[in-house]
Amino acid sequence: QHSFSMNIVSRRPRRCCCLVRYPVASSKLSIGLSSHFPDLTSAEAALRSAVAAVEAAIPNAEFVEATPDLVDLADVADLIGCSRQNVRKYAVGEIRSTTHPFPAPVHCSHQSLYRLAEVVRWFGNYTVIKPAPSIHQIAFATSTVNFEHQAERLRKIGARPHHERLALGG
Repeated sequence: QHSFSMNIVSRRPRRCCCLVRYPVASSKLSIGLSSHFPDLTSAEAALRSAVAAVEAAIPNAEFVEATPDLVDLADVADLIGCSRQNVRKYAVGEIRSTTHPFPAPVHCSHQSLYRLAEVVRWFGNYTVIKPAPSIHQIAFATSTVNFEHQAERLRKIGARPHHERLALGG
């Protein structure tokens, strides 16, 4: 069984994190709170509804992120049901059965982070490893919601998205 989760912080009186986890069955997309959201048919719709429900229920709540989105290679292995060593070999190009390069990390450090949506799609398209459809749905939902949330945070501080700067010639 796979799940997505949300990290929520309270703005007052102190910044405490709250992790809200929603299970998703592999065989059929069914969100843990589906009785509260019976009309939802996608992971993204379920995630958006869950965020709204949590923010409405917790005073001063602020959505921080949905997971899994940024993951290390060990997380990838766990999520797609493959050994960590095998995932690492794909990442460094030691498995020659694919000619397409592994997705680049979004953060490089002693433990690089990858966008799960990119890695899941790469495995599905270029290897014999085929991640479960629910992993695809969750990865793209969390990535989309997180991207939109980060873009909104940038707008609040006056930063313009790249496509707007290009349109304005800046």
